[in-house]
Amino acid sequence: MLLKVSSYYSDNVNYKFLYPKKDYLSLIESLRNRTFKLHNILINDEILNNSKQKKIFFIESHTNRDRKLENARQACSVESGARTNPDMDIYFIFVTNSSGIDMQYSDLIDVLMSYNNIHLRFLNPIEFSKGTILEDFFQDDKLKDSNYQIEHMSDILRVLLLNKYGGQYLDLDVLSLVQLSTINQANFACCEDKNVVTNAVLNLDLDRGLNVSTLYARTLAKNYKPKTWSGNGPIMLTSVVKSFCPGIDLITENSTKCGEYFTTLPRDKCYPIMYGIWTKMYEEKNRDEVLNKIKKSEAIFVHIWNKMQDFGKKTYKLPFTSHAAYIELAKEYCPGVYKTLEKYFR
Repeated sequence: MLLKVSSYYSDNVNYKFLYPKKDYLSLIESLRNRTFKLHNILINDEILNNSKQKKIFFIESHTNRDRKLENARQACSVESGARTNPDMDIYFIFVTNSSGIDMQYSDLIDVLMSYNNIHLRFLNPIEFSKGTILEDFFQDDKLKDSNYQIEHMSDILRVLLLNKYGGQYLDLDVLSLVQLSTINQANFACCEDKNVVTNAVLNLDLDRGLNVSTLYARTLAKNYKPKTWSGNGPIMLTSVVKSFCPGIDLITENSTKCGEYFTTLPRDKCYPIMYGIWTKMYEEKNRDEVLNKIKKSEAIFVHIWNKMQDFGKKTYKLPFTSHAAYIELAKEYCPGVYKTLEKYFR
């Protein structure tokens, strides 16, 4: 008799099931309809509260109570962070305005929870911000005036997380290609354009990086811009960095050090494929060009531009059998997620 093992995760407990193959599909179907409660990020977590333990944060800033992880590209980014950084703990954080989140079991959840260094948590902004510089911001519901609530929520929470715990923040459309410990650099981001520091990749520790995250949080509290897409992200981060180094010229070609406080990495380290040519990553005819550019630039990260696809005229329903560059990257850096695909990678 053939047997197959599946895992169901609830509150960090791994329940193993052993079933005959003929019953496996019905078992999986029943599990798909089950949910489990995520832990609050504020629980007593020795790893999270250890300033010496290296951490990576991802934020899903939609605020529904009931969740099902269906975005394979987001899961791919999280898996790539865990695979390339086995020495770091990965926190995938789901935002909610309620007292908890009921997460629905899925194949993608199963993949992520198969990694010992991936932790799923929920975060309530009002609760999390108590006692911080941004407590009044959330208590007064300043985000209600935002034209981009989801994006601004993420902009603000990444600053609070790094100010409280220190570590590395990554957007959910950023693939990790290189182990961060090999960079030997604390407190960094990338220049997306000349004199524009992006916050999609942001590393701040609790030493000198604390000065940067604290000023950033204070600037958000005082000068929050509800009507602009990037006014609280790259534009504000750039002004914060320049306040530590007045007159500094932030260039895209080379690393630029802002004293002992901060370093900007060259654009190609995070953005080997820029937004102007983002579609090439999803087109088979451009596969070799894209992969060669990523290799030549010795990229640390690859931004895959998920949001750009929402604005474009062409919807990229990428078949998982495609030979586009993104698929080739996924096979290498998020193989678990890739194996769950049935038709499209989206």
